[in-house]
Amino acid sequence: MSTAFWIAIGFYIVSIVLLKIVFKVRRKHLLTMALWSMLAGIVFLCQPVSAFLFHYGIAVLFYGLLWWNIANNLKPEKTVEQ
Repeated sequence: MSTAFWIAIGFYIVSIVLLKIVFKVRRKHLLTMALWSMLAGIVFLCQPVSAFLFHYGIAVLFYGLLWWNIANNLKPEKTVEQ
């Protein structure tokens, strides 16, 4: 694997951590964004119009899956019981 690939993976992981810690995005919203990213990757692979979208469809799908795995392993927020 190329160096650019590992740089992209590192940047992606750092962006998820920043979303969670700095911007205080909830876990359920991270999971929703990851799901939409995976769905976009599938659409990019299935569409017949743009070679550019088709070329990056696997990468978007892979990043969505990576995002899902990281967000799914974060600690859930504490709920306030009434």
